[in-house]
Amino acid sequence: MRVLVTGGAGFVGTHLVKRLNDAGHDVISIDNAISEKHAIEQRYVWSDICNYKHLTKLKNIIEGIDIVYHLAARKDLQASHDHVIQYHNTNVVGSLNLLELCREVGVKRFVFASSCAVYGESCVSGHYDETSPTEPLSPYGLQKLTVEKYCKLYSKYYGLDTVALRYFNIYGPGTEEGVIPILLKQHKSNKPLTIFGSGENSRDFVHVDDVINATILAGEYNSEHYGDVFNVASGDSISVNEIALAICKDDKKIKRLPSKPETSSVCGQISKIKKTLDWNPTINIEDWLSIRHPELY
Repeated sequence: MRVLVTGGAGFVGTHLVKRLNDAGHDVISIDNAISEKHAIEQRYVWSDICNYKHLTKLKNIIEGIDIVYHLAARKDLQASHDHVIQYHNTNVVGSLNLLELCREVGVKRFVFASSCAVYGESCVSGHYDETSPTEPLSPYGLQKLTVEKYCKLYSKYYGLDTVALRYFNIYGPGTEEGVIPILLKQHKSNKPLTIFGSGENSRDFVHVDDVINATILAGEYNSEHYGDVFNVASGDSISVNEIALAICKDDKKIKRLPSKPETSSVCGQISKIKKTLDWNPTINIEDWLSIRHPELY
């Protein structure tokens, strides 16, 4: 099977490309986040889905592709407030360019990496399923939701089968963002693990290997998706305190600092993806954290 991965040099993209290659697929990976020289060395195609001068080249690349996994995006929620236009151009215009190219050349399936940021804080309980209200609190979340709607439209009117995966907080080898790598590096350096606020705010963390399993299952699903959406989460939430204790095993090694109020709890409901794609998360975050991970230091 011929597949294309955008954002293939990123955290999730790197894992996805490796898994697809290992499975024997003909994989083309594009990214503009690395130098053109490095892209050639790593067998990536250096290309920018937002640059109209690149679209002819991209169209030729996409010709004959069976599945497109669209992971490329600007991802920093706070930066999306500071650079709204740049984020919109990448996350919305770039995605729309890609959808249109896929439609033109007859790609069979388009898998879009969306985000739990589409929900905002719409549920008091903190538990979100795919029918929960979507009230994004950042341009990034709004952009992901906009592309989800474009995906559904392209499925309905243009014959391109699409599916959107709402990734929750992803961790694992290679990650450099978020609380987990920060705390692991502090522990490695024998420094106190710094927690801002009470540490009782909790999030749903899902391991990158489980995310890749879900992504490929969605791509290779043997029925039409018709623009459907799925949460990709662990189905459980864990507090920052619990993460820190799983790493250092001693509350005395934790330093707490004042912080602005945060959402108390976020947890993804995953019954839909379990039933439809027969997917289940396999890696428990506390078990994983209790093991030393030199690749993250």
